Amino acid sequence: MMGKILAPLKEGALAKLSCRLFAQLLRSYPEPLPSQAAE
Repeated sequence: MMGKILAPLKEGALAKLSCRLFAQLLRSYPEPLPSQAAE
């Protein structure tokens, strides 16, 4: 039972963490990346 509840929480935490890291990464670039790189 606990696994079913904790799994989504873990995924959400990982998503938040990766989003934060990605935002920091983008911020460290002085110039905007070309849209092709995002695809």
